[in-house]
Amino acid sequence: MSKKITLLLLFFGLLAKGYGQHLFEEKFKGCAIDQFTLEKDSATVHLPDRELLTIFLSGVAPKERQKIRGILTVQILVDGQGNSCLVSLRNETNLKTRKWHLPQAVAAGLKWPIPPKKVALVLAVKFTEKGAQFRRFGVDNSLDWKVIKT
Repeated sequence: MSKKITLLLLFFGLLAKGYGQHLFEEKFKGCAIDQFTLEKDSATVHLPDRELLTIFLSGVAPKERQKIRGILTVQILVDGQGNSCLVSLRNETNLKTRKWHLPQAVAAGLKWPIPPKKVALVLAVKFTEKGAQFRRFGVDNSLDWKVIKT
């Protein structure tokens, strides 16, 4: 797991240079990404992992849910009212991106406590036969990516 996370962090740095405000190659329209901050040492907004998982899986057919394996990493923008918008993602799972229906699930179901300012969070979910593991990422003062406290 830690080797995979290290690779993800390396790719974050490389992708950020090539994709601007979109951290990942799969981009989605409809987000007002004019100005936002990235999380730093700790999570700015909080929701239980179980709630996040329910929302992420809400668009997936029930028969497919138990078969998902791999890592899904998302960049989500949270506005000043706590509303969410999927900005970009990297899908390294065995389920095609279109089968997740994530833009709709995130916009309709993911409501955060009101943040102090508009923030973009980066969240990786690793799906295994044992369940799902969550990791949040932030940037430090050197603009290097790191796992942050939630």
